[in-house]
Amino acid sequence: MKNFLIAFLVFLIWAFFALWLYSWVQPKTTSKVVTDKGLSDVSPVSEAKEDVEVIDSSTASSEETFQLDGLKALNAEGDIIFLYPETISFKKNTDELEIPSSIVDFKYKLNTYLLEHPDQELHILSKYSASEQVENPNYGIKRGRKIKSILTQTGIPHGKIAIKSIISDISFSENDYARNGISFSFKPLDSIRLKKAEQAYFGESRIIYPRFSMGGVLENADLKKFGEDAKTILDNHPELRLKIIGHTDNVGNAMDNYQSGLKDAREVRWYLINKARIDRKKIVALSEGESNPLTTNKTEKGKLQNRRIEAVFEPTNE
Repeated sequence: MKNFLIAFLVFLIWAFFALWLYSWVQPKTTSKVVTDKGLSDVSPVSEAKEDVEVIDSSTASSEETFQLDGLKALNAEGDIIFLYPETISFKKNTDELEIPSSIVDFKYKLNTYLLEHPDQELHILSKYSASEQVENPNYGIKRGRKIKSILTQTGIPHGKIAIKSIISDISFSENDYARNGISFSFKPLDSIRLKKAEQAYFGESRIIYPRFSMGGVLENADLKKFGEDAKTILDNHPELRLKIIGHTDNVGNAMDNYQSGLKDAREVRWYLINKARIDRKKIVALSEGESNPLTTNKTEKGKLQNRRIEAVFEPTNE
């Protein structure tokens, strides 16, 4: 019995160590944009070239001055779509947000309105103060990006969301929180801005890290959002196709790694066809195996980063 307890204790210690090591080497859930100039982190990828505007509150229109207390959304005519008594608060010098549970369904109301008004786009009006620390981008943009991430995960296309960062006099509480820093308004769809937002993908690579099981690829927020964005882009641009490229580390032989990368790419292609409802003729699955690593394969963290899926939009040349 004593030997059993000792062995069980050793097992628990090793299991804890393995879980710690796995969490340390696991790649972050950010996306990456790869260009011929190198690799840069962005989250999400569409925000690398997103539409943002900095507005002085002295020149802001009435809906941008947050006249009403509470979380609100206005239509293009300035009429109230919804007005909650509570609001989204934020902490000074951070992008930390507090969203009361009583208003979490605001994202569904915004999504429903856009579905009912496809000729509209959503503006996130996000305040920041001149008294806050200077950041690039400013805290108005950072907070707006957090809200945008929530909305895109709800199903709103990233190209239909614009962030308006408003510098304003803000009264912070004793614990450095402020109310009424976030609001929403709808405007007629700017087709030129939408096209530019979509073109943020063109000629560049989106790197995603899907989860796989014995049964195939597992859906997560990143993959779901990419599927929605990809369908919108391909529907609006029939001249494009999407390449899904599988990459691996260098463990094992090159041929096995090529086949492994191709298997992963085919799983993601299957997901995009069957879940995102993208025309199978618009997607091709390829593999580069171990031949194009992002970083060194000498560490476990590097190996995990190299095991990835790359997605590229390109003209069909037809």
